[in-house]
Amino acid sequence: MRSSIRLLALAGLLAAAPAAAQTPEAELVSHITKTLDSLVAAGQFSGAVLLAKGGVTVFERAYGLADREARIPNTIETAFNLGSINKFFTMIAIRQLADAGKLDVDSTLARAWPDYPNQAVARRITIRQLLQHRSGIGGNIFGVPAGGKRSDVRRLADYLPLFINEPLQFEPGSRSQYSNAGYVVLGLLIERLSGGNYYD
Repeated sequence: MRSSIRLLALAGLLAAAPAAAQTPEAELVSHITKTLDSLVAAGQFSGAVLLAKGGVTVFERAYGLADREARIPNTIETAFNLGSINKFFTMIAIRQLADAGKLDVDSTLARAWPDYPNQAVARRITIRQLLQHRSGIGGNIFGVPAGGKRSDVRRLADYLPLFINEPLQFEPGSRSQYSNAGYVVLGLLIERLSGGNYYD
């Protein structure tokens, strides 16, 4: 995870730096190749990298192993478990919906989602509190659904029954506590307001 974050930070810096925009493409690719080769040699990166400009792929390469025990290498097609990195995508999507006027991050969840299944909770928390892990929503999203099995949890909506009836763990806004369940709620809110599937 640390290697992935380091690479994302490197990519972000390269993309954001004014010098990167003026660096000849071949020089930039050479720099990225040397940096990645160095990280791989030090055992600090395993993954796939794609650099595109104007929708055209400039650099694309896979590094390391997808399965260390079986010695299966990563490829450009390897699917990676992003873990909590998707929370950043969720934050961006919520901000985009706010910019489009579809929600107010300082409004209650009940206002943005009037038929949320737990209105006692929805009336007390704001979208901003959900984004900041300050809502008090808790629950184990890694649990097994009542009367089912873990493999039954396939869609975002399948997570909701795992925590929807849980009471708030603390007074909203009074403290911060990492909340996977809160981000499931935000993902479902994105689906409701955008009309699309969160994963799409």
